[in-house]
Amino acid sequence: VMSWSLVKAIAERADGIPLFVEELMRMVLESDPDAAPESMEIPGTLSDLLMARLDRVGTAKEVAQLAAMIGREFTYEMLQAIAPIGGEALQWELEVLVQAGLLFQYGEPPHGWYFFKHALIQESAYQSLLRTTRERYHRRIAEALATRFPEIAEDEPELLAYHHAAAGDRSKAAAVWLKAGQKALDGSSYADAIGHLTRARDVNGRIPADSPGRTEQELTILSLLGPATMVIRGWAAPETEEIYRHALTISRESGTSTQLGQSLYGLCALHFVRGEHGRARELAGELIALGERLADDGLMVEGHVVAEATRFWGGDLTEALAHFGQVRAHYDVDRHRGHLTLYGRDPLVSGLTHASLATWTIGDPDEALDLMHEALGLAHRLSHPPSQAWALGLLALLHLQRREVEGARQRADEVVALASERQRFAFWFAWGSFVRGWAQASAGDATPGIEQMRRALDEYRAIGGNVGRPYFEALLAQQIGRARADGEPITILDRAIADSEQMGELWYAAELHRIRGELAAARNDPKTAERCYERALDVSRKQGARSLESRAVASLAKLRG
Repeated sequence: VMSWSLVKAIAERADGIPLFVEELMRMVLESDPDAAPESMEIPGTLSDLLMARLDRVGTAKEVAQLAAMIGREFTYEMLQAIAPIGGEALQWELEVLVQAGLLFQYGEPPHGWYFFKHALIQESAYQSLLRTTRERYHRRIAEALATRFPEIAEDEPELLAYHHAAAGDRSKAAAVWLKAGQKALDGSSYADAIGHLTRARDVNGRIPADSPGRTEQELTILSLLGPATMVIRGWAAPETEEIYRHALTISRESGTSTQLGQSLYGLCALHFVRGEHGRARELAGELIALGERLADDGLMVEGHVVAEATRFWGGDLTEALAHFGQVRAHYDVDRHRGHLTLYGRDPLVSGLTHASLATWTIGDPDEALDLMHEALGLAHRLSHPPSQAWALGLLALLHLQRREVEGARQRADEVVALASERQRFAFWFAWGSFVRGWAQASAGDATPGIEQMRRALDEYRAIGGNVGRPYFEALLAQQIGRARADGEPITILDRAIADSEQMGELWYAAELHRIRGELAAARNDPKTAERCYERALDVSRKQGARSLESRAVASLAKLRG
Protein backbone atom coordinates (compact mmCIF):
# COMPACT_ATOMS: atom_id res chain seq x y z
CA VAL A 1 0.00 0.00 0.00
CA MET A 2 1.38 3.36 -0.99
CA SER A 3 1.82 5.89 1.80
CA TRP A 4 -0.46 8.95 1.85
CA SER A 5 2.49 11.32 1.74
CA LEU A 6 3.75 9.62 -1.43
CA VAL A 7 0.30 9.77 -3.03
CA LYS A 8 0.16 13.48 -2.22
CA ALA A 9 3.63 14.05 -3.69
CA ILE A 10 2.67 12.26 -6.92
CA ALA A 11 -0.55 14.26 -7.24
CA GLU A 12 1.29 17.56 -6.78
CA ARG A 13 4.04 16.65 -9.24
CA ALA A 14 1.69 15.23 -11.95
CA ASP A 15 -0.43 18.41 -11.98
CA GLY A 16 -3.50 16.53 -13.27
CA ILE A 17 -1.83 15.05 -16.38
CA PRO A 18 -3.14 11.44 -16.67
CA LEU A 19 -0.05 10.03 -18.40
CA PHE A 20 2.21 11.70 -15.83
CA VAL A 21 0.16 10.16 -12.98
CA GLU A 22 0.29 6.74 -14.62
CA GLU A 23 4.03 6.85 -15.22
CA LEU A 24 4.81 8.15 -11.72
CA MET A 25 2.70 5.37 -10.21
CA ARG A 26 4.51 2.81 -12.35
CA MET A 27 7.90 4.17 -11.30
CA VAL A 28 6.99 4.04 -7.60
CA LEU A 29 5.51 0.54 -7.76
CA GLU A 30 8.60 -0.71 -9.58
CA SER A 31 10.74 0.65 -6.71
CA ASP A 32 9.51 0.90 -3.07
CA PRO A 33 5.91 2.05 -2.49
CA ASP A 34 6.56 2.38 1.26
CA ALA A 35 9.43 4.83 0.82
CA ALA A 36 9.13 8.40 2.05
CA PRO A 37 8.72 10.90 -0.81
CA GLU A 38 11.81 12.83 0.26
CA SER A 39 13.92 9.69 -0.13
CA MET A 40 12.78 9.12 -3.73
CA GLU A 41 14.07 10.96 -6.79
CA ILE A 42 10.83 11.89 -8.56
CA PRO A 43 11.46 13.32 -12.07
CA GLY A 44 10.43 16.94 -12.39
CA THR A 45 8.82 16.70 -15.84
CA LEU A 46 6.92 14.11 -17.84
CA SER A 47 9.71 14.13 -20.42
CA ASP A 48 12.29 13.33 -17.74
CA LEU A 49 10.08 10.54 -16.44
CA LEU A 50 9.60 8.98 -19.87
CA MET A 51 13.33 9.14 -20.56
CA ALA A 52 14.00 7.43 -17.24
CA ARG A 53 11.51 4.77 -18.27
CA LEU A 54 13.32 4.23 -21.58
CA ASP A 55 16.66 4.03 -19.78
CA ARG A 56 15.35 1.17 -17.64
CA VAL A 57 14.76 -1.14 -20.64
CA GLY A 58 18.47 -1.42 -21.42
CA THR A 59 19.47 -2.18 -25.00
CA ALA A 60 15.80 -2.23 -26.06
CA LYS A 61 15.95 1.58 -25.81
CA GLU A 62 17.83 1.68 -29.13
CA VAL A 63 15.05 -0.31 -30.81
CA ALA A 64 12.47 2.09 -29.34
CA GLN A 65 14.43 5.05 -30.69
CA LEU A 66 14.66 3.53 -34.14
CA ALA A 67 10.97 2.61 -34.13
CA ALA A 68 10.11 6.17 -33.10
CA MET A 69 11.74 7.38 -36.31
CA ILE A 70 9.16 5.44 -38.35
CA GLY A 71 6.18 6.87 -36.49
CA ARG A 72 3.76 6.04 -33.72
CA GLU A 73 2.70 2.93 -35.66
CA PHE A 74 5.12 0.61 -37.42
CA THR A 75 5.26 -2.88 -38.85
CA TYR A 76 7.80 -5.50 -37.90
CA GLU A 77 8.83 -5.72 -41.55
CA MET A 78 9.62 -2.01 -41.76
CA LEU A 79 11.58 -2.02 -38.52
CA GLN A 80 13.50 -5.11 -39.58
CA ALA A 81 14.39 -3.43 -42.88
CA ILE A 82 16.27 -0.62 -41.14
CA ALA A 83 17.39 -2.15 -37.82
CA PRO A 84 21.04 -3.19 -37.32
CA ILE A 85 19.80 -6.39 -35.66
CA GLY A 86 17.23 -8.88 -36.86
CA GLY A 87 15.59 -12.20 -36.24
CA GLU A 88 15.31 -13.41 -32.66
CA ALA A 89 17.37 -10.51 -31.25
CA LEU A 90 14.99 -7.89 -32.66
CA GLN A 91 11.94 -9.86 -31.56
CA TRP A 92 13.39 -10.16 -28.04
CA GLU A 93 13.96 -6.40 -27.74
CA LEU A 94 10.43 -5.70 -28.98
CA GLU A 95 9.04 -8.13 -26.41
CA VAL A 96 10.94 -6.22 -23.70
CA LEU A 97 9.28 -2.98 -24.84
CA VAL A 98 5.85 -4.62 -24.92
CA GLN A 99 6.28 -6.10 -21.44
CA ALA A 100 7.47 -2.71 -20.16
CA GLY A 101 4.19 -1.17 -21.36
CA LEU A 102 5.86 1.10 -23.90
CA LEU A 103 4.44 -0.64 -26.97
CA PHE A 104 1.25 -2.46 -27.89
CA GLN A 105 1.58 -5.45 -30.22
CA TYR A 106 -0.88 -6.90 -32.74
CA GLY A 107 -0.05 -10.13 -34.53
CA GLU A 108 3.23 -12.02 -34.55
CA PRO A 109 6.46 -11.32 -36.46
CA PRO A 110 7.10 -11.15 -39.32
CA HIS A 111 3.54 -9.95 -39.97
CA GLY A 112 2.87 -8.18 -36.69
CA TRP A 113 2.61 -4.47 -36.14
CA TYR A 114 3.17 -2.26 -33.13
CA PHE A 115 2.32 1.17 -31.86
CA PHE A 116 3.58 3.30 -29.01
CA LYS A 117 1.24 3.36 -26.04
CA HIS A 118 1.26 7.16 -26.08
CA ALA A 119 2.45 9.75 -28.60
CA LEU A 120 4.60 11.36 -25.90
CA ILE A 121 6.51 8.11 -25.43
CA GLN A 122 7.31 8.07 -29.13
CA GLU A 123 8.26 11.76 -29.00
CA SER A 124 10.60 11.22 -26.05
CA ALA A 125 12.34 8.34 -27.81
CA TYR A 126 12.63 10.42 -30.99
CA GLN A 127 13.99 13.53 -29.28
CA SER A 128 16.59 11.54 -27.33
CA LEU A 129 18.60 11.05 -30.53
CA LEU A 130 21.09 13.56 -31.90
CA ARG A 131 19.94 15.49 -34.97
CA THR A 132 22.62 13.91 -37.16
CA THR A 133 21.56 10.45 -36.01
CA ARG A 134 17.92 11.23 -36.74
CA GLU A 135 18.83 12.42 -40.24
CA ARG A 136 20.77 9.20 -40.89
CA TYR A 137 17.88 7.03 -39.74
CA HIS A 138 15.33 9.05 -41.74
CA ARG A 139 17.47 8.54 -44.83
CA ARG A 140 17.52 4.78 -44.24
CA ILE A 141 13.75 4.74 -43.81
CA ALA A 142 13.26 6.71 -47.04
CA GLU A 143 15.54 4.31 -48.91
CA ALA A 144 13.67 1.32 -47.48
CA LEU A 145 10.31 2.78 -48.50
CA ALA A 146 11.51 3.47 -52.03
CA THR A 147 13.24 0.11 -52.61
CA ARG A 148 11.62 -2.48 -50.34
CA PHE A 149 8.13 -1.07 -49.89
CA PRO A 150 7.36 0.65 -53.21
CA GLU A 151 3.62 0.04 -52.79
CA ILE A 152 3.65 2.16 -49.62
CA ALA A 153 5.71 4.86 -51.33
CA GLU A 154 3.22 4.85 -54.22
CA ASP A 155 0.08 4.91 -52.07
CA GLU A 156 1.44 7.28 -49.42
CA PRO A 157 4.00 9.53 -51.14
CA GLU A 158 3.59 12.09 -48.36
CA LEU A 159 5.17 9.55 -45.95
CA LEU A 160 8.22 9.17 -48.18
CA ALA A 161 8.46 12.95 -48.56
CA TYR A 162 8.39 13.42 -44.79
CA HIS A 163 11.38 11.09 -44.31
CA HIS A 164 13.35 12.71 -47.15
CA ALA A 165 12.73 16.15 -45.63
CA ALA A 166 13.66 15.00 -42.13
CA ALA A 167 16.85 13.53 -43.60
CA GLY A 168 17.75 16.91 -45.11
CA ASP A 169 17.34 15.65 -48.70
CA ARG A 170 15.30 18.67 -49.80
CA SER A 171 15.26 18.10 -53.52
CA LYS A 172 13.99 14.54 -53.11
CA ALA A 173 11.45 15.67 -50.51
CA ALA A 174 10.11 18.40 -52.79
CA ALA A 175 9.83 15.94 -55.68
CA VAL A 176 7.85 13.48 -53.56
CA TRP A 177 5.59 16.19 -52.08
CA LEU A 178 4.99 17.24 -55.68
CA LYS A 179 4.01 13.68 -56.57
CA ALA A 180 1.69 13.58 -53.55
CA GLY A 181 0.07 16.81 -54.72
CA GLN A 182 -0.38 15.42 -58.22
CA LYS A 183 -1.98 12.27 -56.79
CA ALA A 184 -4.38 14.34 -54.69
CA LEU A 185 -5.32 16.45 -57.71
CA ASP A 186 -5.95 13.34 -59.79
CA GLY A 187 -8.43 12.28 -57.10
CA SER A 188 -10.00 15.77 -56.94
CA SER A 189 -8.80 16.16 -53.33
CA TYR A 190 -7.96 19.84 -53.72
CA ALA A 191 -7.46 20.74 -50.07
CA ASP A 192 -4.97 17.87 -49.68
CA ALA A 193 -3.28 18.89 -52.92
CA ILE A 194 -2.80 22.45 -51.65
CA GLY A 195 -1.24 21.10 -48.45
CA HIS A 196 1.17 18.78 -50.25
CA LEU A 197 2.12 21.30 -52.94
CA THR A 198 2.64 24.07 -50.40
CA ARG A 199 5.07 21.79 -48.57
CA ALA A 200 6.78 21.04 -51.87
CA ARG A 201 7.12 24.75 -52.54
CA ASP A 202 8.45 25.45 -49.04
CA VAL A 203 11.04 22.66 -49.20
CA ASN A 204 12.06 23.56 -52.76
CA GLY A 205 12.48 27.17 -51.67
CA ARG A 206 15.14 26.11 -49.16
CA ILE A 207 17.28 24.59 -51.90
CA PRO A 208 20.12 26.92 -53.06
CA ALA A 209 18.91 29.06 -55.97
CA ASP A 210 21.68 27.90 -58.33
CA SER A 211 21.03 24.19 -57.77
CA PRO A 212 20.30 22.26 -61.00
CA GLY A 213 16.60 21.63 -61.55
CA ARG A 214 15.40 23.90 -58.74
CA THR A 215 13.71 26.46 -61.01
CA GLU A 216 12.09 23.82 -63.21
CA GLN A 217 10.73 22.02 -60.16
CA GLU A 218 9.39 25.27 -58.71
CA LEU A 219 7.51 26.02 -61.93
CA THR A 220 6.02 22.53 -61.97
CA ILE A 221 4.88 22.94 -58.37
CA LEU A 222 3.31 26.32 -59.11
CA SER A 223 1.60 24.97 -62.24
CA LEU A 224 -0.34 22.55 -60.02
CA LEU A 225 -0.72 24.71 -56.93
CA GLY A 226 -2.34 27.52 -58.95
CA PRO A 227 -5.34 25.54 -60.25
CA ALA A 228 -5.89 23.82 -56.89
CA THR A 229 -5.92 27.20 -55.15
CA MET A 230 -8.30 28.57 -57.79
CA VAL A 231 -10.77 25.77 -57.11
CA ILE A 232 -10.77 26.11 -53.32
CA ARG A 233 -10.02 29.79 -52.68
CA GLY A 234 -11.43 31.25 -55.88
CA TRP A 235 -9.95 32.67 -59.08
CA ALA A 236 -9.55 36.18 -57.67
CA ALA A 237 -8.17 35.27 -54.23
CA PRO A 238 -4.90 36.98 -53.18
CA GLU A 239 -3.23 33.56 -52.79
CA THR A 240 -4.14 32.70 -56.37
CA GLU A 241 -2.75 35.99 -57.65
CA GLU A 242 0.54 35.56 -55.78
CA ILE A 243 1.08 32.09 -57.24
CA TYR A 244 0.41 33.08 -60.85
CA ARG A 245 2.32 36.36 -60.75
CA HIS A 246 5.34 34.57 -59.29
CA ALA A 247 5.05 31.80 -61.88
CA LEU A 248 4.80 34.36 -64.69
CA THR A 249 7.96 36.12 -63.50
CA ILE A 250 9.95 32.89 -63.26
CA SER A 251 8.71 31.48 -66.57
CA ARG A 252 9.55 34.72 -68.41
CA GLU A 253 13.02 34.81 -66.84
CA SER A 254 13.69 31.16 -67.65
CA GLY A 255 12.01 31.17 -71.07
CA THR A 256 9.77 28.23 -70.16
CA SER A 257 6.94 28.51 -72.67
CA THR A 258 4.45 25.95 -71.33
CA GLN A 259 4.44 27.38 -67.81
CA LEU A 260 4.31 30.87 -69.32
CA GLY A 261 1.06 29.92 -71.02
CA GLN A 262 -0.41 28.48 -67.82
CA SER A 263 0.61 31.60 -65.89
CA LEU A 264 -0.98 33.85 -68.51
CA TYR A 265 -4.19 31.84 -68.25
CA GLY A 266 -4.18 32.10 -64.46
CA LEU A 267 -3.90 35.87 -64.62
CA CYS A 268 -6.53 36.02 -67.40
CA ALA A 269 -8.94 34.16 -65.12
CA LEU A 270 -8.00 36.38 -62.18
CA HIS A 271 -8.76 39.62 -64.04
CA PHE A 272 -11.90 38.14 -65.59
CA VAL A 273 -13.41 37.15 -62.23
CA ARG A 274 -12.49 40.55 -60.83
CA GLY A 275 -14.48 42.10 -63.66
CA GLU A 276 -11.35 43.63 -65.23
CA HIS A 277 -12.35 42.53 -68.70
CA GLY A 278 -10.05 44.81 -70.68
CA ARG A 279 -6.94 43.43 -68.99
CA ALA A 280 -8.27 39.87 -69.27
CA ARG A 281 -8.75 40.37 -73.03
CA GLU A 282 -5.19 41.65 -73.42
CA LEU A 283 -3.75 38.61 -71.65
CA ALA A 284 -6.03 36.28 -73.62
CA GLY A 285 -4.61 37.81 -76.80
CA GLU A 286 -1.08 37.11 -75.54
CA LEU A 287 -2.07 33.55 -74.76
CA ILE A 288 -3.58 32.96 -78.22
CA ALA A 289 -0.49 34.47 -79.88
CA LEU A 290 1.80 32.27 -77.78
CA GLY A 291 -0.20 29.19 -78.73
CA GLU A 292 -0.02 30.09 -82.43
CA ARG A 293 3.72 30.74 -82.23
CA LEU A 294 4.33 27.38 -80.52
CA ALA A 295 1.68 25.55 -82.59
CA ASP A 296 0.20 24.53 -79.22
CA ASP A 297 -3.53 24.00 -79.64
CA GLY A 298 -3.96 23.61 -75.88
CA LEU A 299 -2.83 27.18 -75.28
CA MET A 300 -4.97 28.39 -78.17
CA VAL A 301 -8.03 26.67 -76.70
CA GLU A 302 -7.48 28.31 -73.31
CA GLY A 303 -6.86 31.72 -74.87
CA HIS A 304 -10.06 31.55 -76.91
CA VAL A 305 -12.03 30.35 -73.86
CA VAL A 306 -11.08 33.46 -71.90
CA ALA A 307 -11.54 35.72 -74.93
CA GLU A 308 -15.03 34.25 -75.44
CA ALA A 309 -15.95 34.86 -71.79
CA THR A 310 -14.73 38.45 -71.74
CA ARG A 311 -16.48 39.26 -75.04
CA PHE A 312 -19.71 37.71 -73.80
CA TRP A 313 -19.79 39.60 -70.50
CA GLY A 314 -18.81 42.74 -72.40
CA GLY A 315 -21.94 42.37 -74.55
CA ASP A 316 -20.14 41.53 -77.80
CA LEU A 317 -22.17 38.40 -78.51
CA THR A 318 -21.05 37.82 -82.11
CA GLU A 319 -17.36 37.97 -81.18
CA ALA A 320 -17.96 35.70 -78.20
CA LEU A 321 -19.50 33.03 -80.41
CA ALA A 322 -16.67 33.41 -82.93
CA HIS A 323 -14.13 32.63 -80.19
CA PHE A 324 -16.27 29.67 -79.14
CA GLY A 325 -16.00 28.37 -82.70
CA GLN A 326 -12.22 28.36 -82.27
CA VAL A 327 -12.52 26.53 -78.95
CA ARG A 328 -14.68 23.88 -80.60
CA ALA A 329 -12.27 23.59 -83.55
CA HIS A 330 -9.09 23.10 -81.51
CA TYR A 331 -10.44 21.06 -78.59
CA ASP A 332 -9.89 17.31 -78.26
CA VAL A 333 -11.26 15.59 -75.16
CA ASP A 334 -8.44 13.03 -74.94
CA ARG A 335 -5.55 15.30 -75.88
CA HIS A 336 -6.67 18.04 -73.50
CA ARG A 337 -7.64 15.89 -70.52
CA GLY A 338 -4.59 17.23 -68.67
CA HIS A 339 -6.25 20.66 -68.62
CA LEU A 340 -8.47 19.43 -65.79
CA THR A 341 -5.42 19.52 -63.53
CA LEU A 342 -3.42 22.34 -65.12
CA TYR A 343 -6.29 24.82 -65.59
CA GLY A 344 -8.77 23.71 -62.95
CA ARG A 345 -11.66 22.86 -65.30
CA ASP A 346 -12.36 21.52 -68.78
CA PRO A 347 -12.07 24.26 -71.45
CA LEU A 348 -14.94 23.02 -73.62
CA VAL A 349 -17.26 22.95 -70.59
CA SER A 350 -16.42 26.60 -69.99
CA GLY A 351 -16.78 27.48 -73.67
CA LEU A 352 -20.13 25.71 -74.02
CA THR A 353 -21.64 27.48 -71.01
CA HIS A 354 -20.81 30.96 -72.25
CA ALA A 355 -21.88 30.04 -75.78
CA SER A 356 -25.18 28.87 -74.29
CA LEU A 357 -25.80 32.17 -72.50
CA ALA A 358 -24.86 34.13 -75.63
CA THR A 359 -27.18 31.97 -77.73
CA TRP A 360 -30.06 32.53 -75.31
CA THR A 361 -29.42 36.26 -75.40
CA ILE A 362 -29.57 36.47 -79.20
CA GLY A 363 -32.93 34.71 -79.13
CA ASP A 364 -32.50 30.94 -79.43
CA PRO A 365 -33.53 29.52 -76.02
CA ASP A 366 -33.78 25.88 -77.15
CA GLU A 367 -30.29 25.80 -78.70
CA ALA A 368 -29.00 27.52 -75.56
CA LEU A 369 -30.41 24.76 -73.37
CA ASP A 370 -28.92 22.09 -75.66
CA LEU A 371 -25.46 23.67 -75.37
CA MET A 372 -25.71 23.87 -71.59
CA HIS A 373 -26.80 20.24 -71.33
CA GLU A 374 -23.86 19.28 -73.56
CA ALA A 375 -21.55 21.06 -71.12
CA LEU A 376 -23.06 19.30 -68.12
CA GLY A 377 -22.94 15.92 -69.86
CA LEU A 378 -19.25 16.38 -70.69
CA ALA A 379 -18.45 17.45 -67.12
CA HIS A 380 -20.18 14.34 -65.77
CA ARG A 381 -18.38 12.05 -68.25
CA LEU A 382 -15.07 13.53 -67.15
CA SER A 383 -16.05 12.95 -63.49
CA HIS A 384 -14.43 16.27 -62.64
CA PRO A 385 -16.15 18.11 -59.76
CA PRO A 386 -14.92 21.65 -60.62
CA SER A 387 -16.11 21.26 -64.22
CA GLN A 388 -19.43 19.91 -62.92
CA ALA A 389 -19.75 22.91 -60.59
CA TRP A 390 -19.01 25.25 -63.51
CA ALA A 391 -21.68 23.66 -65.71
CA LEU A 392 -24.27 23.51 -62.92
CA GLY A 393 -23.61 27.10 -61.84
CA LEU A 394 -24.14 28.51 -65.32
CA LEU A 395 -27.07 26.19 -66.02
CA ALA A 396 -28.69 27.64 -62.89
CA LEU A 397 -28.08 31.12 -64.33
CA LEU A 398 -29.61 30.08 -67.67
CA HIS A 399 -32.76 28.88 -65.88
CA LEU A 400 -32.82 32.21 -64.05
CA GLN A 401 -32.62 34.02 -67.39
CA ARG A 402 -35.44 31.87 -68.73
CA ARG A 403 -37.48 32.68 -65.57
CA GLU A 404 -37.71 28.99 -64.73
CA VAL A 405 -37.77 29.30 -60.96
CA GLU A 406 -37.90 25.60 -60.12
CA GLY A 407 -35.16 24.74 -62.61
CA ALA A 408 -32.94 27.49 -61.20
CA ARG A 409 -33.58 26.30 -57.64
CA GLN A 410 -32.84 22.67 -58.47
CA ARG A 411 -29.55 23.43 -60.23
CA ALA A 412 -28.54 25.95 -57.55
CA ASP A 413 -29.13 23.30 -54.89
CA GLU A 414 -26.94 20.89 -56.86
CA VAL A 415 -24.05 23.31 -57.24
CA VAL A 416 -24.19 24.31 -53.55
CA ALA A 417 -24.18 20.64 -52.52
CA LEU A 418 -21.26 19.88 -54.85
CA ALA A 419 -19.34 22.95 -53.70
CA SER A 420 -19.80 21.89 -50.06
CA GLU A 421 -18.90 18.24 -50.61
CA ARG A 422 -15.52 17.21 -49.11
CA GLN A 423 -14.04 20.64 -49.73
CA ARG A 424 -15.69 23.97 -50.30
CA PHE A 425 -15.46 25.50 -53.78
CA ALA A 426 -15.80 29.09 -52.55
CA PHE A 427 -16.73 30.73 -55.86
CA TRP A 428 -19.44 28.26 -56.83
CA PHE A 429 -20.81 28.03 -53.30
CA ALA A 430 -21.47 31.78 -53.28
CA TRP A 431 -22.79 31.73 -56.86
CA GLY A 432 -25.18 28.85 -56.24
CA SER A 433 -26.34 30.31 -52.93
CA PHE A 434 -27.28 33.55 -54.67
CA VAL A 435 -29.35 31.81 -57.35
CA ARG A 436 -31.01 29.68 -54.67
CA GLY A 437 -31.98 32.84 -52.78
CA TRP A 438 -33.35 34.36 -55.98
CA ALA A 439 -35.46 31.25 -56.61
CA GLN A 440 -36.77 31.29 -53.06
CA ALA A 441 -37.76 34.95 -53.30
CA SER A 442 -39.29 34.43 -56.76
CA ALA A 443 -41.39 31.57 -55.39
CA GLY A 444 -43.01 33.95 -52.90
CA ASP A 445 -40.78 33.44 -49.86
CA ALA A 446 -39.37 36.94 -50.16
CA THR A 447 -37.78 37.74 -46.80
CA PRO A 448 -35.53 34.67 -46.37
CA GLY A 449 -34.81 34.61 -50.10
CA ILE A 450 -33.63 38.23 -50.09
CA GLU A 451 -31.50 37.60 -47.00
CA GLN A 452 -29.91 34.60 -48.73
CA MET A 453 -29.13 36.77 -51.76
CA ARG A 454 -27.51 39.40 -49.54
CA ARG A 455 -25.36 36.84 -47.70
CA ALA A 456 -24.28 35.19 -50.93
CA LEU A 457 -23.30 38.55 -52.44
CA ASP A 458 -21.22 39.33 -49.34
CA GLU A 459 -19.45 35.96 -49.69
CA TYR A 460 -18.93 36.54 -53.40
CA ARG A 461 -17.34 39.95 -52.81
CA ALA A 462 -15.20 38.54 -49.99
CA ILE A 463 -13.44 36.13 -52.38
CA GLY A 464 -12.86 38.88 -54.95
CA GLY A 465 -15.82 37.92 -57.14
CA ASN A 466 -16.85 40.83 -59.33
CA VAL A 467 -17.85 39.35 -62.67
CA GLY A 468 -21.64 39.50 -62.86
CA ARG A 469 -21.83 41.29 -59.53
CA PRO A 470 -23.74 44.34 -60.86
CA TYR A 471 -26.28 41.99 -62.44
CA PHE A 472 -26.70 40.10 -59.18
CA GLU A 473 -27.20 43.41 -57.39
CA ALA A 474 -29.88 44.35 -59.94
CA LEU A 475 -31.67 41.06 -59.31
CA LEU A 476 -31.49 41.74 -55.58
CA ALA A 477 -32.91 45.23 -56.10
CA GLN A 478 -35.73 43.77 -58.20
CA GLN A 479 -36.71 41.33 -55.45
CA ILE A 480 -36.54 44.02 -52.74
CA GLY A 481 -38.66 46.33 -54.90
CA ARG A 482 -41.31 43.64 -55.29
CA ALA A 483 -41.36 43.02 -51.53
CA ARG A 484 -41.58 46.58 -50.25
CA ALA A 485 -41.76 50.19 -51.34
CA ASP A 486 -38.74 52.18 -50.21
CA GLY A 487 -35.69 53.78 -51.77
CA GLU A 488 -33.15 50.99 -51.23
CA PRO A 489 -33.70 49.06 -54.47
CA ILE A 490 -33.28 52.17 -56.63
CA THR A 491 -30.07 53.05 -54.78
CA ILE A 492 -28.73 49.53 -55.33
CA LEU A 493 -29.72 49.49 -58.99
CA ASP A 494 -28.32 52.92 -59.84
CA ARG A 495 -25.00 51.83 -58.36
CA ALA A 496 -25.14 48.56 -60.32
CA ILE A 497 -25.74 50.42 -63.60
CA ALA A 498 -22.81 52.75 -62.91
CA ASP A 499 -20.52 49.85 -61.98
CA SER A 500 -21.43 47.78 -65.04
CA GLU A 501 -20.66 50.73 -67.32
CA GLN A 502 -17.38 51.44 -65.55
CA MET A 503 -16.39 47.75 -65.81
CA GLY A 504 -17.51 47.47 -69.43
CA GLU A 505 -19.71 44.55 -68.41
CA LEU A 506 -22.64 45.19 -70.74
CA TRP A 507 -24.19 41.81 -71.55
CA TYR A 508 -27.09 42.50 -69.20
CA ALA A 509 -27.12 46.31 -69.59
CA ALA A 510 -30.54 46.27 -71.25
CA GLU A 511 -31.98 44.22 -68.40
CA LEU A 512 -30.56 46.62 -65.80
CA HIS A 513 -32.32 49.54 -67.48
CA ARG A 514 -35.54 47.53 -67.80
CA ILE A 515 -35.50 46.61 -64.09
CA ARG A 516 -34.84 50.29 -63.29
CA GLY A 517 -37.97 51.12 -65.28
CA GLU A 518 -39.90 48.42 -63.44
CA LEU A 519 -38.96 50.00 -60.11
CA ALA A 520 -39.96 53.46 -61.37
CA ALA A 521 -43.33 52.15 -62.56
CA ALA A 522 -43.96 50.60 -59.14
CA ARG A 523 -43.37 54.07 -57.61
CA ASN A 524 -45.89 55.69 -59.98
CA ASP A 525 -43.19 57.39 -62.05
CA PRO A 526 -44.25 56.48 -65.62
CA LYS A 527 -41.99 59.03 -67.32
CA THR A 528 -38.84 57.57 -65.75
CA ALA A 529 -40.13 54.07 -66.41
CA GLU A 530 -40.72 54.82 -70.10
CA ARG A 531 -37.30 56.41 -70.47
CA CYS A 532 -35.64 53.34 -68.89
CA TYR A 533 -37.61 50.91 -71.06
CA GLU A 534 -36.68 52.81 -74.21
CA ARG A 535 -33.05 52.79 -73.13
CA ALA A 536 -33.27 49.02 -72.60
CA LEU A 537 -34.80 48.65 -76.06
CA ASP A 538 -32.04 50.71 -77.68
CA VAL A 539 -29.20 48.81 -75.96
CA SER A 540 -30.66 45.37 -76.69
CA ARG A 541 -31.15 46.18 -80.39
CA LYS A 542 -27.58 47.43 -80.77
CA GLN A 543 -26.29 44.22 -79.18
CA GLY A 544 -28.58 41.94 -81.15
CA ALA A 545 -29.91 40.71 -77.80
CA ARG A 546 -33.36 39.67 -78.99
CA SER A 547 -34.36 37.91 -75.75
CA LEU A 548 -33.70 41.09 -73.78
CA GLU A 549 -35.31 43.17 -76.52
CA SER A 550 -38.56 41.19 -76.25
CA ARG A 551 -38.65 41.82 -72.50
CA ALA A 552 -38.17 45.54 -72.99
CA VAL A 553 -40.94 45.59 -75.63
CA ALA A 554 -43.31 43.76 -73.27
CA SER A 555 -42.56 46.12 -70.38
CA LEU A 556 -43.06 49.18 -72.58
CA ALA A 557 -46.35 47.82 -73.94
CA LYS A 558 -47.61 47.12 -70.43
CA LEU A 559 -46.72 50.65 -69.33
CA ARG A 560 -48.50 52.25 -72.29
CA GLY A 561 -51.51 50.08 -71.65
